[in-house]
Amino acid sequence: MENQLSMQFDSSNDLIHYLNSSKLSHDEYLKSLPPGFHFRPTEKELIVDYLMKKIKNEKMYPSPIKDVDIYKFNLENIADVYKVEGEREMYFFTPRDKKYKNGQRPKRTTIDGYWKPTGADKTILHNGEAVGCDKSLVFYKGKPPCGVKTSWLMHEFRVNNLPPRQRTHEDDMRI
Repeated sequence: MENQLSMQFDSSNDLIHYLNSSKLSHDEYLKSLPPGFHFRPTEKELIVDYLMKKIKNEKMYPSPIKDVDIYKFNLENIADVYKVEGEREMYFFTPRDKKYKNGQRPKRTTIDGYWKPTGADKTILHNGEAVGCDKSLVFYKGKPPCGVKTSWLMHEFRVNNLPPRQRTHEDDMRI
């Protein structure tokens, strides 16, 4: 008879509660996974199980997705600090600032370059409904429009139909 370790949870919230109540930190938990375990979410999972939950401030599974404003860093510095050994990709929750105060265009410049969109947005479906989109971007070193194209690629995932923002007292201030 083989020794087996089995845990059953009635819901993902039960698993999240168990993980949150354990003595392991978020990073310790991720490092404790056996060799061969990799974070490979689908586009739908990134939108529905991570990004939507983050926006709604709901509990999530531990994941290697860090809160980092990638636009405030040099790319090599981000890779040095956040790259997980054995992984090809890095995942971040990052704010989406506007280029102009009253405009809709996102600001995608960094300390040493800029991210330029390539191709059309890809619609992400869940149960036949469009829940978000994936925009591909390439990093250019230097100032636009004279930057030099690099091999860095990024997929920017956005949620369709964002829930209404819940106001905090700070948001309510006006002059």
